[in-house]
Amino acid sequence: MRPRPATPNTTRPTVSASETRFTRTRLRVSLISNAMLRPVINAFTALLALYVVLTSAYSLYLKRIAVLDVLLLAGLYTLRVLAGIAAAQVRFSTWLLAFAMFLFLSLAFLKR
Repeated sequence: MRPRPATPNTTRPTVSASETRFTRTRLRVSLISNAMLRPVINAFTALLALYVVLTSAYSLYLKRIAVLDVLLLAGLYTLRVLAGIAAAQVRFSTWLLAFAMFLFLSLAFLKR
């Protein structure tokens, strides 16, 4: 095989070693953060979707039903606590949820 003749007017772009090192580091950080955030995004996104659906239903119709109004308000406040737990990736405490539900139910009854 004959070698291809080099053309004098064309130059290949070169990449310095620091640029490739930066690109590799950025790619590693991106892949690691994606792997770490995937469970958070899935759990948080599901809770957020549930919150949007329940809030929309409350705004459109459910606020007219007396007891369901209060229970749904307390449930929405508790759902915010659960979404925070999912976003922070911490273990939830049953005591925290019990206290939050009691507090939010009391506040909802005071509101109505």
